[in-house]
Amino acid sequence: MTQQRRRRPSGGARNSNNSNGGRQGGGDPRRSFEKYNEMARAAEASGDHVARELYFQHADHYYRVMNERSQNATGPATEPEIPQSEI
Repeated sequence: MTQQRRRRPSGGARNSNNSNGGRQGGGDPRRSFEKYNEMARAAEASGDHVARELYFQHADHYYRVMNERSQNATGPATEPEIPQSEI
């Protein structure tokens, strides 16, 4: 006897025909950059070095997104200032 598995509903319909390739929308990368830097500093203060690195990597991603957007909009851009402690 074989037992059939019942599929559970996925919890909601998703529209796969969106124009951004399934990625979430265009929030403010500057705000995300600042948020993840703040979270990284908090993780560092609590001694969680793994979380600190994770959050700094996220911040780096949004830093690159900011640069890419500003270059696309206005040509070569000035880079946002990053404190030396974060480099």
